[in-house]
Amino acid sequence: MADQPLLLCYDGSEPSKHALTAVSSLFTPRPSLVLSVWQALESLPSFGWMGAGAGMANLNVVEIDQVARSRTEELAEQGVQVARAAGLDATPLAVAARGPIWEAIVDTADEHDAAAIVLGSRGITGVKNVLLGSVSEGVVRHARRPALVIHPPR
Repeated sequence: MADQPLLLCYDGSEPSKHALTAVSSLFTPRPSLVLSVWQALESLPSFGWMGAGAGMANLNVVEIDQVARSRTEELAEQGVQVARAAGLDATPLAVAARGPIWEAIVDTADEHDAAAIVLGSRGITGVKNVLLGSVSEGVVRHARRPALVIHPPR
């Protein structure tokens, strides 16, 4: 497993920054992929959540997805800078989720034969967890390889 990469999940949040920094002391040196994920609009069941408003007739799904992809690529690159500052050999990776974000993470880990999946915990509990779901919970439940959730310091 020493030649398998770590899959480091990064969304720009403080918990994900902390996880990238903390992981360097937990694993032997190895290549790492810094993964950022965007939700592809085409995968959403409807645009009803956006509401009707001015300019909706000019909505271009392709352009919106291109902007989302570009911003996610920038986010992955930011994560690489955090990881490299912590001493990791990191490469950016941006992926579109066609379903739940956790599923995109698990599938990406499988595609790259990752040694482990590492992600930070935002600490969402209670009603927010029921309404928003938990990416880390989904990854831990469904991953077919080790998954490490690093909680932020108190």
